[in-house]
Amino acid sequence: MKNLKISVLTILTCWVITGIFSCKKQEATSPPINHEDRVFLKTYSDYNPHESSFARIDIDEDSVNDFTFKTTTENHNGYQVIWYTLECAPDTQIETIDKHWGSSSSQKRIIGVSNPNKSILWKNELVYLLQKTVYDNGTVYRQGQLNQSANEYIGVRIFRNGNYYYGWLQLFHKGISSGSDVIFLTRSAVSKTPDDPVQTHLR
Repeated sequence: MKNLKISVLTILTCWVITGIFSCKKQEATSPPINHEDRVFLKTYSDYNPHESSFARIDIDEDSVNDFTFKTTTENHNGYQVIWYTLECAPDTQIETIDKHWGSSSSQKRIIGVSNPNKSILWKNELVYLLQKTVYDNGTVYRQGQLNQSANEYIGVRIFRNGNYYYGWLQLFHKGISSGSDVIFLTRSAVSKTPDDPVQTHLR
């Protein structure tokens, strides 16, 4: 009887130890926060959404437009003003950080996580990506979030079925040296899971 108790105890001990190691192994192999299987990641090949007067974008593949890129031109006496804008659908929002849109591509960020060092707000409004003023004498003046030639990540979130899904848009502005500004939508990503943060710089 004593030997039976020892055998049962030995079996239980081995079962507990095996379970602990099994749990640790499973936790270690769980997908990281930027794992592509957990997001809708879309790549756009040299897509210029401002090439036409407007372009609608669906980033979570549910056949509902999430954002609209628009180009508006005004002619004045002696100069011309061109606005490149991004408009949110009613159930989408853009992340604002310290009153500036987006963040430099040199900074890896996690969208959907509060940052004690930054004042983050979410707003549904028209975003002025670039305002370009061209004078008759050839002088060009630019202002806005994409007023320089660079990649830019803009945090976004979509409200679906009572939940927020976080993601980002990657935009690239080039052509400043030649004077012909082009803003490309390079990639977009949005989480498949509600309230799940998403990291920029996904491969």
